[in-house]
Amino acid sequence: MNDRPIGYDWSDVKPGYFVINGHVLNMTPYLLSVNKSPSPDMLDEAIFAAANNSLVDASLLFQRTSNMKAAADCLIARFLAGELAKDTPGCFAVNLFNYAALAVIGGIVLTRFFMAVIFQYFLSWQLVRRPPRSKVRPL
Repeated sequence: MNDRPIGYDWSDVKPGYFVINGHVLNMTPYLLSVNKSPSPDMLDEAIFAAANNSLVDASLLFQRTSNMKAAADCLIARFLAGELAKDTPGCFAVNLFNYAALAVIGGIVLTRFFMAVIFQYFLSWQLVRRPPRSKVRPL
C-alpha cells in the first residue's frame, strides 16, 4: 500500500466530514458514539458546530487558543480521512506566469515565422532580380 493520502475536493466533503488546515477529517464515528447534544466542553462545541452546521472549513474554530490547536493536532492524527486537493496561491501565480510567458514567446516565434514566409515568397524576388538596363551604369 502506498503512503499517498486520499485527495478530496470541496464538493467531496460531506456531512460528518470537515476540514482543518487542509486535512479532511471523518468525524462520523465520533458523532455516532457521543450523545446528540454537545457537552459544555469547548472542543465538543467546536466539533458539533462544525459537523451540524454544515461548516466545511473548521480551521478558524481550532486556531483560537493553544488548547484548541493541540486538540486539532490530536483530531488530525485520530480522524484523518485525507488531504484537501487544492492549489496554493503561490502555485496558481506560478502557473499563471508560465502560461503568460508561453503565450508571449509563442507569439514572438509565430510572428517571426510568418514574417520569414512573407519575405521569402513576396519580397525576396524583388531584391535578387536584375535591374533594368536604364538603371545600370558602366564602371
